[in-house]
Amino acid sequence: MGSVRYKYSDRYKSYINLLATWIWEKITVKGDIPPYGRYGHSADRYLNSIVIFGGEKNYNTILKIRECVSDVRIFIPGNYFFLYLLKNLVRH
Repeated sequence: MGSVRYKYSDRYKSYINLLATWIWEKITVKGDIPPYGRYGHSADRYLNSIVIFGGEKNYNTILKIRECVSDVRIFIPGNYFFLYLLKNLVRH
């Protein structure tokens, strides 16, 4: 966990920045891979994983909306594994 500086991903690709070299490296993620990229989320380290909550999807130009999500995902940097913990918590 200490060697990973930052992770960037969208629906099609994922990258991490290795703290020791500051070089972006393309990775292959496994598990419950999110179907879309997001931003404006909360993320925090818990044990040897990163807990990700909420955020927003990209702006939908057809519907002219930006959808918020309130799910919880866990990313384990050691093996590039995503776990889908909780579905959207807000009911529409």
